[in-house]
Amino acid sequence: THHCPIHQFECANGFCIPYAFVCDHWDDCGDNSDEQGCEYSSCRGSEFTCSSGRCIPQNWVCDRFNDCGDFSDERGCDSDSRDCYPGEWGCPGSTACIPVGKVCDGKPDCPGGTDETNTTAEQTCGLDRCSALSCEYFCHPSPQGGACYCPEGFIVANDSRSCEDYNDCDIWGICDQLCEDRPGTHHCSCADGYFLEQGHVCKANVTAGLPQLIFTNGGDVMMADIHGRFVRTLVPAQGRGYAVGVAYNIRSNLIFWSDTNTKKVYSASYNGENIKEILTAAVPNVQNLAMDWINFKLYVLDATLERIDMCDFDGGNRVTLLAENLETPHGLALDPTVGYMFFTDMGANQEKTKLERAFMDGSNRVELVKSRLGTPTAITLDIITKRVYWSDSHFDTVETVTYNGLDRKIVLNGATQSPHPFGMAVFENHVFFTDWVKMGVIRSNRFNGSNPTLLYRTASRPGHVVISHSVVQPLVKNPCGRHNGGCHHICVLSHSSDNDGLGFRCKCRYGYDLQSDHRSCFKVKDYLLVASSLAVRGIPLNLSLQEDITLPLNGLGSSFSGSAVEFDGNEEAVFYNDRSKGLIYKSNLNGTGGTPYPLVLQTPSAQQILTGKRVGIVDAMAYDWTSKVLFWTTSTHRAVVAFRVTDKSKKDIVTGLRYPKGIAVHPSAG
Repeated sequence: THHCPIHQFECANGFCIPYAFVCDHWDDCGDNSDEQGCEYSSCRGSEFTCSSGRCIPQNWVCDRFNDCGDFSDERGCDSDSRDCYPGEWGCPGSTACIPVGKVCDGKPDCPGGTDETNTTAEQTCGLDRCSALSCEYFCHPSPQGGACYCPEGFIVANDSRSCEDYNDCDIWGICDQLCEDRPGTHHCSCADGYFLEQGHVCKANVTAGLPQLIFTNGGDVMMADIHGRFVRTLVPAQGRGYAVGVAYNIRSNLIFWSDTNTKKVYSASYNGENIKEILTAAVPNVQNLAMDWINFKLYVLDATLERIDMCDFDGGNRVTLLAENLETPHGLALDPTVGYMFFTDMGANQEKTKLERAFMDGSNRVELVKSRLGTPTAITLDIITKRVYWSDSHFDTVETVTYNGLDRKIVLNGATQSPHPFGMAVFENHVFFTDWVKMGVIRSNRFNGSNPTLLYRTASRPGHVVISHSVVQPLVKNPCGRHNGGCHHICVLSHSSDNDGLGFRCKCRYGYDLQSDHRSCFKVKDYLLVASSLAVRGIPLNLSLQEDITLPLNGLGSSFSGSAVEFDGNEEAVFYNDRSKGLIYKSNLNGTGGTPYPLVLQTPSAQQILTGKRVGIVDAMAYDWTSKVLFWTTSTHRAVVAFRVTDKSKKDIVTGLRYPKGIAVHPSAG
């Protein structure tokens, strides 16, 4: 029954993928249904043709990244031995490096076997060139007749003979966490709460409790150990649920999850008891939750409403932080020790797909990664090394950059390691991810993807995964801790250049806006209602630090497509339509206790279907507030319709129109 959005292709298995990924030589659906019956066109002039026929941009060739999937874009490249680590040898005609000991050992290790004797190419392993080279340290046999190499921690200088010190800390994965370079060597250390093993591995101190995996399986929330030994159902499915996002706060002993079938966000204790519905309105498709464990806030990402909200653990004090320039947001991660928020957004085309960083109050957005992104799904942080990890279910990769978007590294590459990654978490020296093709939770090394292990199988598509342990949520001083930071309503963490990077901003509840002192809030009298296909939004009329003044309205059905909105100022009611179902809605906006809050819809029961009889597709509405008559134009019935709200009587007042669109009414002039 699930139908994909307009700009997406529906696979045979029900997956939705962008049209740009159909017939592009990549199996995005997982059942190859997006590559059936294709007429593949030849690549454009600015593109490189892989052996498989896949097209990639020319500047992706020889960039040490297997873009083609079969290494055909990395063959015949110059190897600059400077890009190899100490103790490695650069393969001729390729960007690959192999250990010096594997050169001329009788087994081909480089692409094309260029590290061994090849009589046709007149390459013979030997030491003939050694006397001419006069190496500073040692000469090793090579197909070119010998090559210099250096002791550990040194590399061959530009003159091909002398040795120079190499900063070992530049070697990816040499230390799990902290690294200090020393002449010819290095020293690894670990952050608080971890201890060092084998000279470079950091393990969490288990005196504070054992680390646990929390992930979802269909509607169930599961808890398991990180070694694949035992798993239990923490919370069974709520009705016919499908749990996706998960988050936890170890100090409050609380677990949170979102359900895209019941359209709610829940919380429960670690023992699976005290199940509460914390968000029930305007959460139609929450794909991700993230935890601010310093200021005790839950961040909520909704992919249908294209926004990131924040609320208290009981669902109160909800505020919208981001609702602009998002198309299909998915991944969300927080580092509340420095006030940063990271999220992924999939645009209608690959040029608009991005990984962004913002301050945790939603300000100061920066696009960290824009190139070579397909379908970014999960995103997670290593707050010790200050790196962002993300998975991509189009390119089947897991990659990482620093918090500033630099030093991009690939951790997992190719359909064998990660066929369709979805959720992800990083802990110690492992990356844990859920996969929709392997249907389970997989653990791999987080530097090179080695030793992939399927820890747990799931009966249905797994959602997100998190690791619960106190070291994952280290404490720093909360700037909102004393007197709510001096804020009238809501205090939100943010980034700051001083105070070890942590600051705060004040926000107001729905229906209010910030005064010029940036602390106190005043009640908003006038605001703008905007109907879009996603929802009806209430936004400030003036430049404001508040993103939205109201909760979005989007109907009660599974799909929604709005186009018109009207307002009754006496009753504090909003009228709007749903084109996909042919309905007119009315929402009473006075909150609880009879006091009229402007548009604080705490309960969906305030939303009611006014009429669904012969409505059709409505394009525009106008309201006569004196006699409580709602007018609308409908292109289905080619008419202007008058509808009395009090007794629900209806009449076509103009018929036989061709394409009725806009409408306005002036009640006092009739």
